[in-house]
Amino acid sequence: MLQFIRRNEKRSADADEAAHRLSQETGFSLVLCRLLCMRGINTKKAAREFLAPSFSHLCNPFAFSQMQKAVDRIERARARREKVCIYGDYDVDGLCATAILYSYFRYLDMDVRYYIPSRKSEGYGMNIAAIDKLKSDKVNLIITVDNGIVAHNEIAYAYNEGMEVIVTDHHKCPDNPPKCEAVLCHTVHGETYPNKNICGAGTALKLVQAMGGDEAAMQYIPFAGLATMADVVELTGENRAFVYLALKAINDGDCPVGLSALFDVASSGKKRQITERDLSFTFAPRINAAGRMDDAYKALSLLCETDSRKAEKLALSLDELNTQRRTEEQRIIDDCDEQIKDIDLTETRILVLKSENWNHGIVGIAAAKIAERYYRPCILLAESGGILTGSARSIPEIDLYDAMYAFSKMYVKFGGHRAAAGVTMAASHFDEYREKINDYIINTYDYSTFIPKRVYDIDVNLSDITTATADEAEKLAPFGEGNPKPVFLVKNARFQNLQRIGANLVHLNGKIRQQNTVCDFVAFDKGGMFDTLLACDSCDITFTPDISTWGNSKRLQLRCHDFSPAQIEDVSRFYWLSADKFTECYCKNLSARADGEIKLHACSESLLRSTLKSSCDGNLILCTDNESAVYVTNLIKENGCICDISAQYVRNPSFGFNTLCYAPLLSSLDANRYYRIILCGTFTTYQAAYLSQKYPHAQLMTGYISKEISPDAEYFAKATERELMGRVYTYVNKKIKLQPLRPDEIIPKAAEDLSQNRHIISFIIEIFVELGLFFSDNNGRINPNITADKVELSSSLLYTAAREYEKHLILR
Repeated sequence: MLQFIRRNEKRSADADEAAHRLSQETGFSLVLCRLLCMRGINTKKAAREFLAPSFSHLCNPFAFSQMQKAVDRIERARARREKVCIYGDYDVDGLCATAILYSYFRYLDMDVRYYIPSRKSEGYGMNIAAIDKLKSDKVNLIITVDNGIVAHNEIAYAYNEGMEVIVTDHHKCPDNPPKCEAVLCHTVHGETYPNKNICGAGTALKLVQAMGGDEAAMQYIPFAGLATMADVVELTGENRAFVYLALKAINDGDCPVGLSALFDVASSGKKRQITERDLSFTFAPRINAAGRMDDAYKALSLLCETDSRKAEKLALSLDELNTQRRTEEQRIIDDCDEQIKDIDLTETRILVLKSENWNHGIVGIAAAKIAERYYRPCILLAESGGILTGSARSIPEIDLYDAMYAFSKMYVKFGGHRAAAGVTMAASHFDEYREKINDYIINTYDYSTFIPKRVYDIDVNLSDITTATADEAEKLAPFGEGNPKPVFLVKNARFQNLQRIGANLVHLNGKIRQQNTVCDFVAFDKGGMFDTLLACDSCDITFTPDISTWGNSKRLQLRCHDFSPAQIEDVSRFYWLSADKFTECYCKNLSARADGEIKLHACSESLLRSTLKSSCDGNLILCTDNESAVYVTNLIKENGCICDISAQYVRNPSFGFNTLCYAPLLSSLDANRYYRIILCGTFTTYQAAYLSQKYPHAQLMTGYISKEISPDAEYFAKATERELMGRVYTYVNKKIKLQPLRPDEIIPKAAEDLSQNRHIISFIIEIFVELGLFFSDNNGRINPNITADKVELSSSLLYTAAREYEKHLILR
């Protein structure tokens, strides 16, 4: 189940008219102007500024209400040769902010040093032991970067020990700011600074700009741009200028030595233009790896290094740490998946997990992956010595900071913002905390919040997309939070030449057709949707247009992100075209059988309708014939019920979303997340017993049960008539006597020549294999058994089950 949501829907109504006007004023293409207008950029001046950011777009640093106080205090420290310490943080933002101020103060010949708390032993932010150490080093002035806004007690302690403090931060200020020399933090109540999404390094850069002017700030713009991308703040206004100017400086050769060395190591020395993706996925993970796996000072040393040989050694070290980090991250994710298998996701709206075996420096990035995978906020906690230390990540609709802040009395330490947070608490609180915060989320957010959503910019016809469109879309770069790469939606497209590719067949490629237009496509990590997409009549697809270059030629290739099978218009036709799958369903479901008592509950049409309308998960409807599938699908369409439709397998078994699964293959079914399984169509008592025993937690119900055997099931039952079985045996035996054949070599040909369904042929061959008349060799080829004795068909369990099929039907 997946919902496509148009980005900035409120603007969409006026976007087309505004785009035509903007196109006439600027000469830009209509597609580019539509994308600009959807971002709220609808004037010629705004469009030109957006497409070409400059240093003039940076805000006045003195717009911070206490900036002058901060500058005056630092100048006083400089004049008096006071010892100054930059108190930073171990992530990219905190390290870049530290590097900016440390490098600039060193340039001013100030007596400056830095302090980065250990992620493992100290955790985020200021602490008393660190302040004691700074006192012993005779530090006079502490300047926090990317932290400090909630450190009331620690800052008061510093003053009591004879030190003064300036706070520069960007995290949420829940109440009054701490009392100190100056506070530069845009989240403070009443603060006048216009950039409400600036990161910690951006704030530090504003301090340099205030002290040394624009020229001084430009020296450190690559650090601010990198931190802006790494901290995933909104890439609009001043933040967009940070990243744009950072990339320009780096690609023009004005790159800090450490960043240059890191890129050379990560890209194996290949030279090319560095993009915003490199900032996020090449630089940032390696810098973060130092604090997560070893010592953040290694990363800070690299950022401040001016010797290229020393920088290369440090970069190689960070690259190795990043490799270790990836391995550790995957281990945590796999562990989370194992824990989640035992969790009822229909009752769990926030995932709160813990382990003594996790590195708490890695849990943040693992939490982000788990939150995205299960579309629920996620808090991962590493346990050590009775203390839980961890990180939380959210989904777009949920304000995680507010949810966690409601239980702040249970924490030792807490901080963060809407999308992410860090927390420390006593392990003894875990069970109570997990229950209470889950109840908070359930009571605050509607169940539909947890249906995965994908955002797109504009819907288009496939014929609108050309190589020129791809070029136009790139003009909106750099892309990031608040200015994502444009995503297009095409509706009711069909697949041609769909195939799985790559190692382990994890990717898809082929062609997409809409009316008379056909485009190549690739979809990474979507190989698991192969069967679903083959079964769907048509599909809604989100994508970004790419240009694939081969030699001197360019061709358009769509990079597809998500697929959502389109609403079925002609239900009867759709299921009629799926008759082959229903036959396969009957053949293969004979092996899914058990004996025993079955407790079946009736599910009326009104109950089914109300159940599907009142929730989005927990209900699985299995339809084994065309008649019941058409009936249930029409009920869903006519009543606006929330229900996924899939063929043979459950598309999203991890979520347990309401699902209509037609032609289900019972032995391959994953129904562990469902608390209600509704049988519709033609089922046997053996199959009901099989489901009851395999899923004892689920209530088994009968919905639309056929009054008599369905045409699909009757066709299957006739498959075991002796006359047909004799013809199949004679045909196949003659072929394999000449040469052993694989099933895919003999079955399609036999089906064509004997005018039978291929699944019926396969089923009959299985009976002959069971009887020992045929056998499969080590290469999977079917061979005749020339030494086989004469046997009765009734000695085959499959044959007997098929012949007695009608005796065991569940009839209404």
